[in-house]
Amino acid sequence: MDMSFAEPGLAALCNSRARLVARWGPELATIICRRLLDLAAADPDCLNRLPGVQVILDNGAVVITFEGVVKISGALTSELPTHGQITSDSRLIITSLTVTHPSVSGSKQ
Repeated sequence: MDMSFAEPGLAALCNSRARLVARWGPELATIICRRLLDLAAADPDCLNRLPGVQVILDNGAVVITFEGVVKISGALTSELPTHGQITSDSRLIITSLTVTHPSVSGSKQ
């Protein structure tokens, strides 16, 4: 899936294992890295087939939750009309990353 980030700070965080480790520790950083790679490698119209993934679409906004731990929110864009669906040419602009885990006090973005 073609994806980008809405904010430079979010891009810097998500594209740096060291920053993810500093924020959430090595265990969660590994999970986040894996899920971002899963997302990047996935065929957009097959996202809901990834194991442990929940995809919620609402008028171009999308929330993708991996095993209830990593939640990626964003907006879908497309060159073609999608009628509210994820299609093979959909592009995701990530607007937030939320991590919910017992080792994290509250969720962080």
